[in-house]
Amino acid sequence: MNGRWKKLLIVVTMFVCVLTLGNLGSMKEVKAASEHKMEVTTNREEGSCTYKVSGIDIETTTGMEVVVSYKENSGDLTEVLKKSILFDESNCVDGIYTDKIIIDECDQKKFGSYVITANIGEEQITGNKDWDFKLINKNVTVTVSGKNYVSQRTIKANLTDKAGVQAIPGTNNKLGLYIWKKGSSSSDAKEVGTKKTVAGNSVSWTIDTVSVCEGYGNYYAQVRLSDSPYTESKTAFAKTEFTLAPVADKIKVSKTATLEDKKSFAVQLSGVNSPVKIKKVEFLVYNSKKKLVYTKKATDKKGNQSTYYGEISLKSLSYQLEKYTISAKVTDKNNNEIVLGQSDSVDLNATAKKLDITKSETKHTSTYKLKGAYIPGNIKKVQFQVYVKSNGKETLYQKVNASYVSKNKVYTATVQNKKAGTYVVYAYGTTSWNKQILLKKNSVKVTKAECTRNGWYYEKYNGKTYKFYYVNDVKQTDLTKILGINKSTKFYIELNRAACTVTVYAYDNAKKAYIIPVKAFAVSVGRDTYSTGGPGSLTVDTSFTPLGDFSICSNGTSVKYTVKPMYEPDGSILYARWTSHIVGNVYFHSIAVGANSHYALNPNTYNRLGSPASAGCVRMAVADAKWIYDYAATGSPVKIVKGDSSRPGPLGKPKTIKVYSSSVTYDPTDPEVPDSRKKSDYNAGRISGYMTKNGKKVGY
Repeated sequence: MNGRWKKLLIVVTMFVCVLTLGNLGSMKEVKAASEHKMEVTTNREEGSCTYKVSGIDIETTTGMEVVVSYKENSGDLTEVLKKSILFDESNCVDGIYTDKIIIDECDQKKFGSYVITANIGEEQITGNKDWDFKLINKNVTVTVSGKNYVSQRTIKANLTDKAGVQAIPGTNNKLGLYIWKKGSSSSDAKEVGTKKTVAGNSVSWTIDTVSVCEGYGNYYAQVRLSDSPYTESKTAFAKTEFTLAPVADKIKVSKTATLEDKKSFAVQLSGVNSPVKIKKVEFLVYNSKKKLVYTKKATDKKGNQSTYYGEISLKSLSYQLEKYTISAKVTDKNNNEIVLGQSDSVDLNATAKKLDITKSETKHTSTYKLKGAYIPGNIKKVQFQVYVKSNGKETLYQKVNASYVSKNKVYTATVQNKKAGTYVVYAYGTTSWNKQILLKKNSVKVTKAECTRNGWYYEKYNGKTYKFYYVNDVKQTDLTKILGINKSTKFYIELNRAACTVTVYAYDNAKKAYIIPVKAFAVSVGRDTYSTGGPGSLTVDTSFTPLGDFSICSNGTSVKYTVKPMYEPDGSILYARWTSHIVGNVYFHSIAVGANSHYALNPNTYNRLGSPASAGCVRMAVADAKWIYDYAATGSPVKIVKGDSSRPGPLGKPKTIKVYSSSVTYDPTDPEVPDSRKKSDYNAGRISGYMTKNGKKVGY
C-alpha cells in the first residue's frame, strides 16, 4: 500500500472514531490553540462572509466544524448554521483554509451581527470580528422628482452612502413603495406599484400620484423591505416629503372705465396647472390688516382650467376704501384646498394729487383747482367747504360746488373774497353711493386788498371822485332801493348830449357834493348836435337840446304830467307820458305817440333811443321817464353839457331794448302792458328784452 492510500485509511479511521466518540480531532496531539487564527471579511452587497483559518497542519488535523450564530440584541447567540469541513491539499494551502458563507444559507435569515466560530478538536476559534449584516437605514435616501403640479412622479431609493457602503446586505432583497398623506398615520400607507428587487445602488418607481393620493396636499413616500426572504415582516427606511399642488403664472388686478362705472374691479388668474382636476377657484380679498373680508368664486374663462376670472364689486366690500390684497384658493375634486403663493394688490383709496388756490387781486376772487382726484366707482361731484380760521378754531364759511373741466381733468370753482382772513379749504368728493370723502385740503390768506368790494367806495372817473356802491365786487348801477328812494328827492341830473346819456346824482354828506351816481339812462336828444345854443336860441324850427344849467321845472313851478299833449310845428298833436319840464319846450318824457294809448308806439322811433332823434326834448323809455317823474323833486339841478361819447358817465351808458317787429307798438318797459304779452313777444324774438311790472329787467 503506497503512502497516499495509507494516509486516506488513517483519515477514514480517524473520522469514524470521531463520530463514535462524538469528538472531532486528531488521534495525535493537536497543535496549540495559539497557532490557529480565523480572519473574517464581509461583502454586504453579496451578503457573504469569507473566513480564513490559518495555522492548519493537514498531517495532524483532519477537519473542523464551523458554526454561525446570530447575535441577539441581548447579546445571546442563536445558532443558524453548522458546517463540517475536512481538510485536504485542495482546500488547505499553506496551512490556510478559506471558505465563503452566504447569508441566505442560514436557517434564520436576519439583518444584524453574526459570529463565526470553528471547532478544531477541543479548541474553539472565533473570527477576528463579527459579520456586519445590519441594515444601515441612514444610507437609504428617497427622492421624488417632478413638479408639484405634475401628477406623474419618479420616486427613487438610493441604497449606498457616498463611500459606496450598501444599506441592505445580500441579494434577492425586495423593496416596496408606500405613500400616505402628511398628518395621517404611517400605518395608513398604501403600497404603490410593484415590489422591486434590489440590484445595484438604487431602485425607482414611476407612478401616477393621482391614482393613490387624495388630491392636493403634502405626502410621505417611503420604501420598505419586503418580508421575503427574511423573517421580520417589514423594515421601513427613511421617508421623504413631496407635494401635490397647483401653480399659476400670475394673478392680476385690473381697473377700467367700464368697471369703474360698475363700481367694480377685475381679478384674473392665468397660467394655471394642476395635477388634479380642479373643482373651483376662489379669489380671497384681504384688507390692509390682513383680514379676509370677502371671497369671490371665479369662472373658468377659457373652459380649460387654465384661466380664471372674477369681478369684485365695491358693495361686496361694504364700500370700505383702502388697499386690498388678492390671492387665489384652488379646491380640487376631492375638496382639498390650497392657497396659491401669487397675489396682487388694488388700491381703492380715494385720492387727489393737489389742491391749488390762486387769488386774483383785480377780480377779488380765489380759484380752487383740485387735480388728480380719484374715487373708485367714479366721482359724483366735488364740493369745496371753506372754513374761516380764527384763534385756532375753524368755522364753516361757505360751501361751493365745483365744476369739472374734462380737458384739464380738474375740478374748479371761483369764489369772491368777501372779507379778509385765513381760510381752510376742504375738497370733498361725493361717491357714486352718495358718501362724502375728504380728498385734499389747503389754506389761503386773503388780505383786505384782495377782497371783493361791498358797500361804499370812493373812486375816480374821468379825473373826478365819485362814491359808488358795490355788492360782491359788482358796481351797482341803480341805487333806488339801496338809498331807499321812495319819494321826491333833490338830485343833480347831468345830460351828456354827445353820449345821449343822463346820469342822476345824490348828495354825499361826507364830501358835501352831488357825487353819488344813482342811476343812468340812455336817451335821445335833439337831432342837431352841433348847436351850442342855450334856451334863448330855441324856436319852433330848431331841433337841438340847449346847453346850460337848468332844473326840474326851471320856472319854479312844479310842471310834471302823466300824459302831455305835444304840439308839433305842422299842427299835429303827439302824446308824451311822464313828462318833467326842464326849460322852454324841453322836457324829459317818454317817446311821444300819435294817440293817447299805450299801444301807439312807432317801433322805428323807439329803436333810435340812445341816439340823437328828437326836436330838442329828452326822449326816454317809459320806465326811465317815470323814474324822473316819481323821484326827481322840483328844483333838482339839471345840467346839459356837450359831453363826450367815449365818456358817457361814471355808470356808463345803459343798454337799450330793440323792437324787431312792427306788430309791437308798445314800450317794453311800460308797466301798463301785461308781463305775459311782453314775455310772449320776447320768446318769439320780437323784442330783445323787457321790464316786468315790478321793475325786473329781462334780456338787457
